[in-house]
Amino acid sequence: MDTGAGSSLLNTVLGQEHAKRVIRRVLAEEKPANAYLFCGYEGLGKRVTARAFGAALLCSNRSQNGDPCGTCQSCIWMANGVHPDFKWVEPAKESTGVKIEQIRKVIRDTAVASYAGGWRIIVVDNADRMTESASNAILKILEEPPDRLVFILIASSVDGVLPTVLSRCQLLPFRPVDPVIIENYLVKQGFERDLAGRAALLSEGNPSIALEMVSDNAIEEGYSIVKGFFIRILEGSADPFTLADEMQGWEDRSSSHFKQMDLLLLYCRDLLVELIGGERGLMLLNESSSATTVRHLRPETLYMLLKELGSTQSLLNEKASKRLLYQVIAFRLKECLTRGA
Repeated sequence: MDTGAGSSLLNTVLGQEHAKRVIRRVLAEEKPANAYLFCGYEGLGKRVTARAFGAALLCSNRSQNGDPCGTCQSCIWMANGVHPDFKWVEPAKESTGVKIEQIRKVIRDTAVASYAGGWRIIVVDNADRMTESASNAILKILEEPPDRLVFILIASSVDGVLPTVLSRCQLLPFRPVDPVIIENYLVKQGFERDLAGRAALLSEGNPSIALEMVSDNAIEEGYSIVKGFFIRILEGSADPFTLADEMQGWEDRSSSHFKQMDLLLLYCRDLLVELIGGERGLMLLNESSSATTVRHLRPETLYMLLKELGSTQSLLNEKASKRLLYQVIAFRLKECLTRGA
């Protein structure tokens, strides 16, 4: 959990202009709703925004644009993670979700007056993973909310939130970030623009994933691994069973967001771009001449291979046996590449 409470905390969140505007308007009017639901994929800034909102609402000397001062007692408490009027609830380790005992405890805490004489804020992280009894406990207090109490629920999807709880929350969706914004952010962090641009495109609008990619060298590593698979298949130097074991082994060891299927699809796409004479700037994994190692392939072969890989990817998403599916993938790679070479 983020513990900062500096004046620019909200500004560190990339994109999410709608959520920021709503929050700044609420702070200017000092009329927050009883409950908010911050909803969106992991890595889009929901938790930092929740903390920034809380820090600003509790600050006794915030600026005209809603930033906390960073120096008052409330801001100092927030920076140290010990503000008595700011509670953060999340699933305990090894737990499947937020339990009713956790919700009951923070509700009991709100039964007494605010320590600082102002707002009280309860953040429920992973609210889409609350037990039904925990959701009902929150619903009960939302039906008759105490004065100056604000709930901020954080969820990846509205699907796991009890509909009656959802109906009492103001929804603030967190959407994928413009790749240009992510690219510029990564460049400011010291990464080369070319690498930053590719990571931004591959991250599907997720700044956290983009930063992971450039930090772990995942793009170049993934390119090298998949290129090696293709070459070995064409040379006949590895049988499909061996390749399948290596594919699963690399994925099990890797902390990268990339999965082998993602890499295979991206590599095939890049080969196709080059084989049909597309600009190298359109290639996502690497601008170097990928097609020189598989120059005998025809575009039709790659179309067929992309189709085969796409159908197999849907099975992987359904959590079928990875080992068996990677064997199928390896055999299909070999069949398509050797037939089309």
